[in-house]
Amino acid sequence: MKGIYILIIEVDKAADIAVGKRRNYYFQPGYYAYVGSALSSLEPRLRRHLRAEKRPHWHIDYFLKKGSIKNIIYAETTQKKECGLVKQLSLKLPAVAGFGCSDCRCRSHLFFCPEKLFLEKLVDDAFLSIGLKPSLQQPIV
Repeated sequence: MKGIYILIIEVDKAADIAVGKRRNYYFQPGYYAYVGSALSSLEPRLRRHLRAEKRPHWHIDYFLKKGSIKNIIYAETTQKKECGLVKQLSLKLPAVAGFGCSDCRCRSHLFFCPEKLFLEKLVDDAFLSIGLKPSLQQPIV
């Protein structure tokens, strides 16, 4: 299966996180939505995100050392619609500038919201606004 996804991640206490050797980020407690794509194979990418032990490669790998995935919302597609989701979320949520967007022109691929249910509603709406039907996978951790 190919597609795009959003990880709903909880950070339960404030954290400074070094992302690679370049940048430190401060994260306040609350919920975050990380937008990603796996246009070659979605299932292995999501399994990788759920693994506790992995060699950090992407920005999200560093972030997940302090945050925990609560839900994964995804849609099957072969089209590059990841940045369309980002655009929709950026209309409603504050972004973590420069996070997860080194391979595109987006300002960020990570967004903050203090309320989980509200964040999930915005994510569902974002998928629908770009013409995709979202599916929910609750992680088994």
